[in-house]
Amino acid sequence: MGADYVEPDLVSTKDGVLVARHENEISGTTDVAAHPEFAARKTTKVIDGTAITGWFTEDFTLRETKTLRAKERLPQVRPGNTVYDGKFEIPTFQEVIDLVKTESRRNHRAIGIAPETKHPTYFDSIGLSLEEPLVRTLRRNGLDRRDAKVVIQSFETTNLRQARPAHAGAAGPGSSTPRASPSTSSRRARPRPTPTWSRRRAWPASRRTPTGSRRRRT
Repeated sequence: MGADYVEPDLVSTKDGVLVARHENEISGTTDVAAHPEFAARKTTKVIDGTAITGWFTEDFTLRETKTLRAKERLPQVRPGNTVYDGKFEIPTFQEVIDLVKTESRRNHRAIGIAPETKHPTYFDSIGLSLEEPLVRTLRRNGLDRRDAKVVIQSFETTNLRQARPAHAGAAGPGSSTPRASPSTSSRRARPRPTPTWSRRRAWPASRRTPTGSRRRRT
């Protein structure tokens, strides 16, 4: 039926490349556990106050990440998706944008993109900030215009406020910014701040896509 927006969750590799995974712990979304060459990288980390054991994107270079294959995270909920297990690489953010551009041309309509940065404070703490490569990638693809179909999302708000000056410092005169939208859980956790990385009002949590639209989560 086609998607109106594609929503990739973004985390970082060891060499600072943004890739699309639901979490930076990837044992549930890849076949990493079946790779004996990576067995020693299984570890326990504290992510946003929670101890998690597994394999983490920040411990793999992009080249290493590309040797893994994706699998369905919730097979008991989405059993039909398991037919694709092991067939696809882990896409970079750039590859997701390339897909969106290709499908937009093929369908003769503009498809939007709604990237969500995952655990930005944690990634900042280990020297792998998500905001700068996000802004650079959007600029490189001409997606920093006022009319770009881009909505930036996060479960935190500080990184959204930081991203606006990062964008302003990188962009030239007359440039604009995509819309930013704090994710639902961040709005529950604290009073809703006025988004500063936005020249237009972000959609409320209940309408993060236009009414009747469909999103494809990567």
